[in-house]
Amino acid sequence: MSETIQIDRISSGVPDTREPYDEHEDTTQEVQLVDEAAVREHGTLRVIRGAEVGALLSIPATKSLIVGRGKDADVRLSDRGLSRRHARFFQLGGTHYVEDLDSRNGVQVEGERIERLPRELRHGDRVVLGAGIVLVFELHDDASKKATEELYRKAVRDGLTGLYNRRYLDERLGQELAFAARHEQPVSAIMIDLDHFKAVNDEHGHAVGDLVLRSVARVLTEAVRSEDIVARYGGEEMCVIARGTSTEGARTLGERLRRNIACLPIRKGSVTLTVTASFGVATSAGGIGDDLLCRADAALYAAKEGGRNRCIHAQDLPSDDHHSGRTPAPSTQATSPSNPGEHPS
Repeated sequence: MSETIQIDRISSGVPDTREPYDEHEDTTQEVQLVDEAAVREHGTLRVIRGAEVGALLSIPATKSLIVGRGKDADVRLSDRGLSRRHARFFQLGGTHYVEDLDSRNGVQVEGERIERLPRELRHGDRVVLGAGIVLVFELHDDASKKATEELYRKAVRDGLTGLYNRRYLDERLGQELAFAARHEQPVSAIMIDLDHFKAVNDEHGHAVGDLVLRSVARVLTEAVRSEDIVARYGGEEMCVIARGTSTEGARTLGERLRRNIACLPIRKGSVTLTVTASFGVATSAGGIGDDLLCRADAALYAAKEGGRNRCIHAQDLPSDDHHSGRTPAPSTQATSPSNPGEHPS
């Protein structure tokens, strides 16, 4: 037998004098119905397995879409099982096709490997590239395509800065560490914290503070490679995950980002200001459960304790501070790049 729970309404004692809203008084507007089936012409590929799960890739109406891991691919997906130019998707006469571009690990459609000739795609077909990337071909109209793209954007992006959000960062970090361990490559994390950001909000207002965050996010995004991940970690903290970047390469990258931020003029109306940031860097050979962000965070704390506006690598900390998170560390001077060519731009 279910129990009825009585919830008492809390009242301030001030009566609500508004007229009750009656939805039945609304007048239904006459609209013209659209044949939805006739406009589902946008061919898309939705990633359901791989590094960018949920992403929607659009197949252009007038040219091909090359998918691979090389720099000359239209869509670059981070998977070593992909060839540099793995597959070509295109539309011809209103029909969509996929073609294997002589890839090493092949292309499968609905479990069948395609050979020399392009394969016609139908709505719902699963396309496997290599062993690690699974796409679903879908036909969308304008509204459903826009809605699907917006849902993905909201799921993985920070609404203010446009950077990836914390949840996406956590998911990708595990994948990047596993990738680094599997291929015996380094991976580096750079934690960034804007200096005296509260004072910016207090003195100039939150609108200027928001502009500062967006401006710094743009500087970071423009300065890294397409395979690097830039995310908003929380508040005024941001994070960069740099695949295949060694200790010295990460130092160089962090120092370059620090200088770029410090040189950035930020203008809103009559207000012009500059900001600085502190950087904590850590590098790992990869591995599940690696405390990469904790070590980068410890280095970040050391940078702020050492006077701010500097970049410190976790390797430079005393060994007992590497895993200490927000434990104070001795003051350390700002680093300068010792091998500028180690992190590819």
